[in-house]
Amino acid sequence: MYEVQFHPADIRKQVRYFFLSRRAVRRLVTAGVALGVVLLAGLVLAPIGIHSFLLSSRLHVLQHQHSLSMEVLKERDRALQRLETRVRTARATQRQMGLILGVPEKEQGVGGFPAPTPLPGPIPEVETAGRRAGRLETESRALLSLADELAGFVQEHRQLTRIVPSICPLAIGSFVLTSPFGERI
Repeated sequence: MYEVQFHPADIRKQVRYFFLSRRAVRRLVTAGVALGVVLLAGLVLAPIGIHSFLLSSRLHVLQHQHSLSMEVLKERDRALQRLETRVRTARATQRQMGLILGVPEKEQGVGGFPAPTPLPGPIPEVETAGRRAGRLETESRALLSLADELAGFVQEHRQLTRIVPSICPLAIGSFVLTSPFGERI
């Protein structure tokens, strides 16, 4: 049996005695060790828990940013589709004007601009959009170059452009010109 004495600071107060059996001491020591292990585990795991909480809030913010980025990407994809349609229309108009003016195909050229290098990106949609934007830029430059060539052809052949009918009787885009005016083989 063990005896524990408690002596108060004031000497007028009575000393208290506590008697503990060996079994009670073992239980107290076991409870103390268990409490120490729990506190130690808490000290070790608390930073991990706090870090996990902070990461989960950061994940929520990043998911929101990702959804906004995907909306922007979809909007830009729709803009690319509109631009591709406009470039196709402009190319068809350029071909028709070249045929109407009698510019030989080889003089119309293809613009001569190299394809731009695509931007690297980890998301396939971004890579695809980058390639489409690069292709549109190349085609736009080619169309501008061809328009300059047509304007130069018109300047060089003023007499020809005066006698070529300049008003098309059909709506542009409603027909495909397969052969220009003149003799056919």
